[in-house]
Amino acid sequence: MLFIGDLDLEEIPVIEETVNYIMKVAQRPLNAVLLPSYGGIKGTHGVLVDADPQLLSREVAKLVKKLKEKGLRVGGLPHPIRAPWSDFDFQRLHQKT
Repeated sequence: MLFIGDLDLEEIPVIEETVNYIMKVAQRPLNAVLLPSYGGIKGTHGVLVDADPQLLSREVAKLVKKLKEKGLRVGGLPHPIRAPWSDFDFQRLHQKT
């Protein structure tokens, strides 16, 4: 599983490259990617103040489509909203006792 806890617009292409690399060379298979889900944002996360507030959300959804085409499950980190593209919502890891 690959966990991405926070994300800026310009980092999206790096995620796809990282997933491709992991799938090619990893000793253990990658089966899921966890991504934050965003609503309307501007002036932060690499989205300019005068840009469309849904830009980051749309770009994450495009990335998710590519990841699912590779056979990966994609979990959404409600950040701050639940993602319509999410195969499952991911809130936290449970500690082993």
